[in-house]
Amino acid sequence: LPSFPQLCTDPLAGLVDTANIGHLSRAALGGMGVAVAAQYSLTKLFNDPLLRVTTSLVASAPKEEKGESAIAVMILALFLGVAQMVLFGPGAGAAIQGLGISTDAEMYAPAVAYLRVRAFG
Repeated sequence: LPSFPQLCTDPLAGLVDTANIGHLSRAALGGMGVAVAAQYSLTKLFNDPLLRVTTSLVASAPKEEKGESAIAVMILALFLGVAQMVLFGPGAGAAIQGLGISTDAEMYAPAVAYLRVRAFG
């Protein structure tokens, strides 16, 4: 139940971003698409396994240890969130290039900028 609001609001935030960035230029909109794909590709690598492991960890913990298990899961999530910020901060250009966008492409700069901003939230 706690993840339900996040699952509902993430696509909504994407629609709002698309509507706002679409007014800037085609390059900005294309850059946003590449940046979202880069972030999704990397986070998908660890989000699915992490979700399965942490859910079963907390669910299978004895009643008196559920609080400790939940705290451990939150610390792990915080660590991975900070790791994502560090990766996509200075590494945004490399992530965009990894998806085949060259540095002289019109959408490269908007993609890097959007990925750096999106890494914080």
